Amino acid sequence: MRGVRRALALAAALAAGAAVAGESPAELQSRLIDASFDPAAPEELEKFLEIRKALQPYYKEHSFDLTQWALREAGTIPMWGSLLRVTVMRKKLDELLEQHGLSFEQYMRLTFLVYGRWLRAVSDRPSPEAKLVRELAELAVGLQRHLANNPPEDPKARDRLQERLAAVRHQIAFVAPFAYETAAQKKAVLDRLDPATVAWLEEHREEIERCDFGVFDTAPPPRDKGPARGREEPAPAS
Repeated sequence: MRGVRRALALAAALAAGAAVAGESPAELQSRLIDASFDPAAPEELEKFLEIRKALQPYYKEHSFDLTQWALREAGTIPMWGSLLRVTVMRKKLDELLEQHGLSFEQYMRLTFLVYGRWLRAVSDRPSPEAKLVRELAELAVGLQRHLANNPPEDPKARDRLQERLAAVRHQIAFVAPFAYETAAQKKAVLDRLDPATVAWLEEHREEIERCDFGVFDTAPPPRDKGPARGREEPAPAS
């Protein structure tokens, strides 16, 4: 078990990136999500797209394991394959960031802008995050009812259920910003984006679509266990 915990800690650290002093991974990601409507310079977007194109073959080969990692917060300990793949993916990303002169924070903000916001909003299908949020919301309701109506007598078992519920709520809070189902939701997103940025994205749409990593792009960060840090779980979309 100690080895599993060490591997989880390593992979979480590799996946989370660097934050400002005193900022947790959850606070960092929350800040970058909020900044994902801001404009992006063409030079920055060009570097970002080159990095995505370089990562795409590895993602395509290991998409199952990487997707399992993205879903980890709502489930049990991820498979060793997932831990290995995300660690290698981050190593490749770091090398590409250094090569192209882009920081991890810039890369993640652009990931949320290009894929979490723009590409999800221009698609004619609901975003994959919308389906995930629905499933997680159903799971959260089931866990709440279990704890309220038939709680385990064993305190440790009850704590595990409460921890699972907290993990599911955490995942909902970080995935929900990208859960678009209706035309109105998508229009609201597009209306907030910078027109010049949108024009660049439209020009490169085919390449961008080929480098879409699905829910891996919007995976939640490690959950803060301390008091009220990170992101509040949103109310269900109307």
